[in-house]
Amino acid sequence: MNDPALINAFVKAAMETFQIELQLDVKRGAPSITQPDAAGLPVMALIGITGDIEGILSLGVTCETACAIAGHLMGEEMTEMTALVESGICEMCNVVGGSAAMAITGLGLKVDITPPVFIMGDALKMSLGGVPRLTAPFITPLGNIELKLAYHERSAADHGSALHVGAKL
Repeated sequence: MNDPALINAFVKAAMETFQIELQLDVKRGAPSITQPDAAGLPVMALIGITGDIEGILSLGVTCETACAIAGHLMGEEMTEMTALVESGICEMCNVVGGSAAMAITGLGLKVDITPPVFIMGDALKMSLGGVPRLTAPFITPLGNIELKLAYHERSAADHGSALHVGAKL
């Protein structure tokens, strides 16, 4: 996981999505490489990445931030996790993934994304067979959003997937 063009495609897609969808001032925090067993935030939407690269993209937030984002998008106050809040976070992840996939296709790679999955619980973590992941924080007036990306380039010898998600609930 060291191709700057691929990483930038995801980070840029996230920044543009958050700025367009939220219509707020969004700042990027300092990205870092985290180990696969590092816990994430308690609310997570994730998508799988398939094709010439294989991996996981997730957006993590707190419950409060998820409610604030969904409420902002809907134009009403939301104070508890509902199906509508879950759907909003998943759709944001889907748009980020779709935008990044289009940019990566422009780089000459064939990629696709899976439908988003919503998970919630304490000490959520995602792993791609021990591959370290990029963590890119985004700071918004509604709360922080944490993009996590783990991928590897798929070789002809790859059969199946090492993709899995773990949660301590």
